[in-house]
Amino acid sequence: AAEEELEPIFADYVSVGGVQYPALRSSGFGYPQNCSGPVIRTIPALADTELANADQLKGCVAMIERGAVTFAEKSARAVRAGVVGIIFINSEDSLYQPVSRSPVEGPQVPVLSLRKGDAMAISEGTQ
Repeated sequence: AAEEELEPIFADYVSVGGVQYPALRSSGFGYPQNCSGPVIRTIPALADTELANADQLKGCVAMIERGAVTFAEKSARAVRAGVVGIIFINSEDSLYQPVSRSPVEGPQVPVLSLRKGDAMAISEGTQ
């Protein structure tokens, strides 16, 4: 998994390695604050089962692919692993706002989503 230092997350972009990527904040869950930390993709990528790399996620920003289970379920798994933020990767190359009508267990962390192409550039270590 590629790791890059994530600069503060703001309402409309994620900055990695000096490059700004447009982003959307979540609705109905997540905490509206800035965070920073290494970016780590979850294993499995959809976070639809317990995270095999949970021990590597503590203090990091988790990148999770969209699909299979609810955003609340994915977020709960990441939060249990100790992440400081979550970036959802849209399944298409467009922005999508993660929404949850179910409460997310555990502490709230910043949650945003990125377009698929932008997220792939980050996960591959492109600057």
